[in-house]
Amino acid sequence: MLDLGSVVLRVLPAPGHTPGSIVLVDAAHQVLFFGVAVGSGAGALMALPECLTISRYRDGLDKLLPKLIPYRDYTFLGGHRRQAIPTPQFPDAGPLTFEVVEDMKLLCEKMLAGTVAPQPAGHLGFSRLSQYKAGRAAMVQKKSKIK
Repeated sequence: MLDLGSVVLRVLPAPGHTPGSIVLVDAAHQVLFFGVAVGSGAGALMALPECLTISRYRDGLDKLLPKLIPYRDYTFLGGHRRQAIPTPQFPDAGPLTFEVVEDMKLLCEKMLAGTVAPQPAGHLGFSRLSQYKAGRAAMVQKKSKIK
């Protein structure tokens, strides 16, 4: 718990984008602050060297999802507000929700099973990477990190 005086935040570990990612729960205002732990509505960039492998990310989501159930109707805020609004660059963007987190776990499982096809990510500025999608979740990733 982080006591900020008039606001108390509960800290939930959420390893994903980076190993030390967290989610902050503000129960008084019914808000969850995700940063980029599961993306910001337009998907997650998981191709950076410090990002977890897909299996470790899935395992982290497995632990996080049950902890989110009491807060599923809260407002979920990601780290990049502009990615929560559809634009020409992010046409599939939308608000971050509990269902997006569930879909992100499903996407990890499909990537590990090889049942989701990679799509070019050049329109996002990543010419050497691929984008994967399942439900409302999307991820930009290198094939070498899918293990």
